[in-house]
Amino acid sequence: MLYSNEHNFTFIKTRKTAGTSVEIALSRYCSSSSDIVTPLVPEDERIRQEKSGGVYPRNYKFTLLDWCTLPFRIYDERRLYRNFDIRLLKGKYWNHVGGRIIKNRLGENMERSYVFTVERDPWDKIVSLYYWLLRYLNKNGAEFSFDVFFDEGWVEWLSDYHLYAEGGEVFVDAIIDFDFLGDGLDKVADQLSRPNWQQGFIRSLSAKKTSLGSKQSHAQLFDERKKDKVRVMFAREIQLFDFREDPLVEKAVCGPFLFSAG
Repeated sequence: MLYSNEHNFTFIKTRKTAGTSVEIALSRYCSSSSDIVTPLVPEDERIRQEKSGGVYPRNYKFTLLDWCTLPFRIYDERRLYRNFDIRLLKGKYWNHVGGRIIKNRLGENMERSYVFTVERDPWDKIVSLYYWLLRYLNKNGAEFSFDVFFDEGWVEWLSDYHLYAEGGEVFVDAIIDFDFLGDGLDKVADQLSRPNWQQGFIRSLSAKKTSLGSKQSHAQLFDERKKDKVRVMFAREIQLFDFREDPLVEKAVCGPFLFSAG
């Protein structure tokens, strides 16, 4: 999660949508004393220092006053939590903190801020997490099959709808389509009158787009039982953004933004 008071933007980080890369790219615009930068894992923090010119995590911890009022805040914000998260006790803001919680804590500062995020179709999200886990666990497909991965509950927490929407209402200003990430960030730059922000690195993020061939290959991993489960778990995103199971069928919204308030 990033908040820049000087440059007037808030970035909400969703899962498996190149969120860390976006944070690294935009952290250089969060260098003032009032900005908020949540921590990355050590390896990614080193990359951030190289790309951002030395911007470190800041203002994500509770102050003494925050600690004194924490029980009241948790009670006040209880409806904003999908489920209790231990990170609520560790930091005021964290990597995948939801927009409602940010707004409740930033107040009018977020009201003035341009708030954006990135979303991706659920089938690609799931497959991306699977291949990431193979690398992280140092296993191959024979040792850790997609079927085992799917049934062990890894995908249960992948829905990010609650980070940017509630009850069918989107409460951010823009949601970038992961498949048009570079173009989407360009449009955000236009909104913020920041046409020169790290263009080279931003444009390189376009390479993260999932190719049609890959999408077709991914689709073959889902039998009807898995498809039914995905339809239930991601029903709100599928309806809101018209995501399609068949990669050959284009969704109604095709372009850098899945949603734009303006």
